[in-house]
Amino acid sequence: MDVLHVSLNSNREKILKEGVKRRPPFLDQFTDLMVTSLKGKYSKKNGLVFTFPEACPYRDKYLRDFVYWKVWGHPRNLLLDKLGLKDMDYMTEWADLKEKGPTIFNRIIPREEEFVIFKINLNNELIVECLHGQYTTMSPLWSDMDSRYEHNDKPLVLVNEDIEPQKIKVIGRIQTIVSHSHRVDVILDI
Repeated sequence: MDVLHVSLNSNREKILKEGVKRRPPFLDQFTDLMVTSLKGKYSKKNGLVFTFPEACPYRDKYLRDFVYWKVWGHPRNLLLDKLGLKDMDYMTEWADLKEKGPTIFNRIIPREEEFVIFKINLNNELIVECLHGQYTTMSPLWSDMDSRYEHNDKPLVLVNEDIEPQKIKVIGRIQTIVSHSHRVDVILDI
């Protein structure tokens, strides 16, 4: 199975030399999924590699969506984590933040970044397939998300092993451009 993995351009040479190493997921929902799906074969301390099928429909959209979330949503998740809100229930415990909405994120400005798209050939690796979503109605805190980067059907392939460098090749790059109004545009070059 051929899958795609995206990483910052600054990681390019290291990945090509050493491969893609597993990392613990930031959100517990992925850890829970791996523990349930792999029934004892998943170690939280080892983490996993996030990829998605190369041949999936809307591949280019999902690449843009991923990079948008990396520069727009991930910094917000880090702030929530600092505030002790990472694992709170979206519908109940975050209700008290509803009035603040996106204003708690005013100091977070997306950065322009360059990413590399890697194609990986998986053979017998231990994987779990699932669907991913990111959309404005997930939480009042995401109400100012750019709707161009919404989806609720992106297939993910979560890999429970490090990936060797000989299975990896570069197939493209992605650039983010941030306007003065902090709008993020994602430029894909495959």
